[in-house]
Amino acid sequence: MSKNGKKTIVKTTKVSKITKTLECKLTPAEWRKRATESAKLHHEREALLDRNKCAKKSMKAEEDALETRITALLKAVRTEHEERPVHCEVRPDVQSGEMYTTRLDTKEELKDSRRAMTIAERRAHYQRDLPGIHSSPPGPPAKHPEAAA
Repeated sequence: MSKNGKKTIVKTTKVSKITKTLECKLTPAEWRKRATESAKLHHEREALLDRNKCAKKSMKAEEDALETRITALLKAVRTEHEERPVHCEVRPDVQSGEMYTTRLDTKEELKDSRRAMTIAERRAHYQRDLPGIHSSPPGPPAKHPEAAA
């Protein structure tokens, strides 16, 4: 009540409490803790980036291998042929003085396989045909069975 006996209504403003994020000065202990944590996290991030690089290289290598195999398979399907290892034989053609390559599975001469015989190849071929020259190892001559009897 007021002095003159009348009731007075007092309006009060409600006070509310809030929390705001504001800039605060770090204590020396807080600063050391933040410095240590930031250095540790920086090291962890560098290690993660290194692992990512290795993983990317590995995945790229896998991707390249798959791409190479897919390309080879698609070429085989498209051309109905594929390259694979085949046993071959290099033979002399003494008449033309050339060496040529023959597939052993089909006995076909390979295209563009002919080349000139080297001097050593010619010499080896002609020495085999000369009488008295053999490719047997040096040493005492072998005895004929007739001479032993």
